[in-house]
Amino acid sequence: ARSTEWVVLTRELVRYAAGPGLMPFKQLIGMHAGADEIFWPTLVLNIPNFTQKVSRQRWYMKWDPAGTGHSPMVLTEAHLKEILNQKDQYLFMRKVTDDASVQLMRQIDSDMETEPGGFIQLDFS
Repeated sequence: ARSTEWVVLTRELVRYAAGPGLMPFKQLIGMHAGADEIFWPTLVLNIPNFTQKVSRQRWYMKWDPAGTGHSPMVLTEAHLKEILNQKDQYLFMRKVTDDASVQLMRQIDSDMETEPGGFIQLDFS
């Protein structure tokens, strides 16, 4: 299994994961190069009789089928059309870099600022 390393967990799942009975699993997963990305999905998908709901992560990510599978592709302006076509499904996107993604980020920022309802402004005053 693979997933983002950012998750929201229920108290019951945290208690289960923190239990001493999972130490052999934690040691085994800890030896993997992508431990931070596979720990939670591997754990959750293998808990006997697990009945809690697992919701979709709201991350737009592209995986290279020919890649190593350890990290998503760097998003560039070439991904813009697909991102905009699915923008109502995602809150975040990954993976961007300062150099390769600059044009993509500028376009996303511009669209968010000009589209009605496309940009949420928070007032913390």
